[in-house]
Amino acid sequence: MLEKSLGNRKCDKGVIEAIQAKLHGQAQDADFLKNLIYSGALDICIDGLKEVTADIRAKICQFVESYFRGNIIMTTQPLEWTPPSTAKIYKLQPLEQAQIQQFLISRQPRLPKDAKVQGNNYEQACTSYLATALSKQQSPEE
Repeated sequence: MLEKSLGNRKCDKGVIEAIQAKLHGQAQDADFLKNLIYSGALDICIDGLKEVTADIRAKICQFVESYFRGNIIMTTQPLEWTPPSTAKIYKLQPLEQAQIQQFLISRQPRLPKDAKVQGNNYEQACTSYLATALSKQQSPEE
């Protein structure tokens, strides 16, 4: 499986053209590339749809609708737009504090053997960090 990530601004001439610019050799051939995309042999990620003009978003949507069998993921912050008709929408939801703590604690086995904080001290450090980071007295920006 071939994977390439596209910056949204590179799609101003079209998604196929943006992908071609990242590839070499036979994969740059437009017909071959279109077959790779349509067959799902190429994973495409287009990030930051909110950061581009409506015209570029329209080109991207047209591309996604044309290659609906491909593996394409698009990401954006909240945005007033009409996503491609073939899109499946996922919205990221914030984790609860207990979920965050459980995740952080689950990372302990990945710590280097010589980590300064380990065991119960690591768990306490996670708890303390979350209490500070998620305190009601933190500003909304934090």
